[in-house]
Amino acid sequence: MAANPTVPPRLIGPRMAVWGYFPFDGRVVDADGTRADWDWAMRQWDRVAQAGAVVRLVVADHPYSRIDPGTAAGEARRSDARAKFAACRDAEQLVFGRVYVAGGRLGLGAVGTLLDDPLRPGHKVPAVADQINAWRSLYGDQIAGIYLDSGPVDCTDPVRPGSVPGIPANYAEYRPLVRQLGYKLFIQVAQFPDNQPPGPWLPALVADFLEVWEAGVLPYRSRFQARDACRPNANPGVPAWWDPGAALRWSRVHVVDDCRDADAMRSVAELAVHERGAGTVWITTSRQDPNLGAVFDVLPPYWDDEVAFFRAFLLKDTKDAKDVKDGKEAKEQKEVKEHKEDKEDKEEKEAKEHKEQKEEKEDQEARAKEAKEHKEEKEEKEDQEAAEAKEHKDHKDDPDNFKADKDNPDDFKINQDTKTETERKDAKDHTFEKEGEMSLKGLEVTGLTDRPMDETQAPEGAPLPLGRTFIRPVERPEVGATIVAEPVAPTNPTDPEGSRP
Repeated sequence: MAANPTVPPRLIGPRMAVWGYFPFDGRVVDADGTRADWDWAMRQWDRVAQAGAVVRLVVADHPYSRIDPGTAAGEARRSDARAKFAACRDAEQLVFGRVYVAGGRLGLGAVGTLLDDPLRPGHKVPAVADQINAWRSLYGDQIAGIYLDSGPVDCTDPVRPGSVPGIPANYAEYRPLVRQLGYKLFIQVAQFPDNQPPGPWLPALVADFLEVWEAGVLPYRSRFQARDACRPNANPGVPAWWDPGAALRWSRVHVVDDCRDADAMRSVAELAVHERGAGTVWITTSRQDPNLGAVFDVLPPYWDDEVAFFRAFLLKDTKDAKDVKDGKEAKEQKEVKEHKEDKEDKEEKEAKEHKEQKEEKEDQEARAKEAKEHKEEKEEKEDQEAAEAKEHKDHKDDPDNFKADKDNPDDFKINQDTKTETERKDAKDHTFEKEGEMSLKGLEVTGLTDRPMDETQAPEGAPLPLGRTFIRPVERPEVGATIVAEPVAPTNPTDPEGSRP
């Protein structure tokens, strides 16, 4: 199902308008004697709906608003009409209900009120409020809006004789009622200049659609201009508001009502679209009724040709819209892709930088470790060289002690391997213990220790070994006494120094 029509329309290129004034009163509508009964009228609505979005708007005549739903036949007809209007809406067509306003001279009135017809003296017509309410009561939102027909043709300048200055005020009353019911507003203002005192009033109505032309082919081609009712001999030209520009041209409706054939239709359609600033066009022809005169109650004989002519614009607009959409989507997809690629490039770059930073850090740590090891090796080597230099110096300064150390492998090894102060101290203590032990052994030999000694004494007068350094027990002094060694007389007269002890 197609989307419901909108204002502004989804596609704004040239389209058709259709006056759906299909009677159902049994009148004869063609030379073949075809009678316009209800079934015939419903078939005409089917043809309009089948044209699809080629038709922008269609107007239903006021008899459809006067169906009596209080009868079985009336309710059936209302149901049928609602279905046809719904089909048009589903085809993206706007359906408007026609309301007669007698050139803006008919009062708003009230629901259920009949008023004198200003254009046909002696005739009564429903008030404008009653007509609008009738459409609302029967069809609700099955119609899109109200078409105010029979637009202003009178002078509204209050200083001119015969003027109708109340016309702008009447339209100002019609508008709020239409809007309050949620309907769109379509006003017939054919050839109206809107240049009369006290000034332009149409813009204040903010209508969705304005019908600015309704006349025959000849004036449309050669006398396309407004009519000034206040100055009939003046030539007001073409008011600027008739063509609001390409973006709003869809809102300007042109009706050419005496086109005889398909060729003339195409010529008029080209003129309307390319030169007259029309966005919505209805080209038709009247039928001469023996009782009613010129009427517009049938589709023109070139209906299919007219639909085909405007379908080309629909297809072009649809394609252009699709291209724009596809281009937009392609652009968005490209932007998304580029954004993704930029993101991936950024992440890859960051990962690469992180990896390089990590590798650089690891290299720095490796170089620092290598430098540290090199430094430690260098310091160790320097310490070793210093130790060797010290040993060499010690050997040079005191070769006897150095030899003694060399003769003691343990002490020598300690002196060679010790690197710290603690180790040097331990080595020194170890050396001291060795020396102490040897001293004690010497004391044992000399009898100066507390250990039990061999009491065997050498015979008195026995010769003493040379170099005696001990004292015999009998020679020990008392505690606290002082001993002074007496010199021994020399035994050899030739030795003045005497014998060595």
